[in-house]
Amino acid sequence: ADEPAPAPDLTVVPNPNNGHFTVKIDGDAEKLFDISVETVLGQVVYRNRQAGKSQAEIDLGILPDGMYLVKLIVDGNVVKTVKTIVNN
Repeated sequence: ADEPAPAPDLTVVPNPNNGHFTVKIDGDAEKLFDISVETVLGQVVYRNRQAGKSQAEIDLGILPDGMYLVKLIVDGNVVKTVKTIVNN
């Protein structure tokens, strides 16, 4: 039987940050995937489709300080969630 591909890993640097950060994806970056940033209450403040790139620069501008969830979404499924702290 075919082994399922390991889920890509997701790193946010720097963390904490001031709303400007880099998301690095370690794994199969050939796929289309979405990066979503949400508040802890589930409000989406950023969403962008990436294709074949292993990192993305994200500038959320002026966001309220607090915790945000950076999600890696492949084929509509959240495969990885990383918490990041925004501290302006």
